[in-house]
Amino acid sequence: MEAFANLFRVIFSPTAAFERIKEKPAWWVPAIVFILAAMLYAYISAPLATEFAQQEMMRQSSQMSPEQLEQAQQMLNSPIAKVITMVSTLIAAIVSILIQVGLLHLVSSMLGGSARFAVGLAAIAYANMPIVVQQLVFSINTVFSKTLVMPGFTAMLPRDQATSILGTFLGRIDIFAIWSFALVAVALSIVYKLSKGKAAAVVIGYWTAGTIVAVAASAIGRAVGGA
Repeated sequence: MEAFANLFRVIFSPTAAFERIKEKPAWWVPAIVFILAAMLYAYISAPLATEFAQQEMMRQSSQMSPEQLEQAQQMLNSPIAKVITMVSTLIAAIVSILIQVGLLHLVSSMLGGSARFAVGLAAIAYANMPIVVQQLVFSINTVFSKTLVMPGFTAMLPRDQATSILGTFLGRIDIFAIWSFALVAVALSIVYKLSKGKAAAVVIGYWTAGTIVAVAASAIGRAVGGA
């Protein structure tokens, strides 16, 4: 029960939560909750995501042959497309957690921090609870509004620019992500015994690196797609 209580405690009393998590690192509880929340939103938003993908495809249809266009439309409307979406969401959620924990554990250790990987995994998985809240909010919004929710300040842009380089950057400036990163900083200072300054520097560096990778991937994708 302690592991489940920490799901809420980390939101309302993070310092106390991470002190408890350090003693009893039940990493699988927040990891499963995180994965289920991601898959829930993927399932609910799948029809709208398909519609958005079709609009993007039609926008670039001048660069595709009629055969390619027809094949792409059939693939998007195929029943297996939803299965692929769910499986890819599951894999992406697991990989994202492992990459995040792996990098933060490595950098924190290099800066003099000390914690077992399992403890770091538990702490950072719990620090992702704001992302779970985000996915639930997005899911509810999508059910009632019948529109895709764009993360962060991407919502300020026209929908057809959501995947642009600017849209990708603005999507990284998200209140739920900032909340989560703040919890990660608290986790690093308590679990790895880093100073608050070092913990903040690690988090800012991680966000910056992630943003550079995301923007670069967007730029490459649009260059290849000719957008």
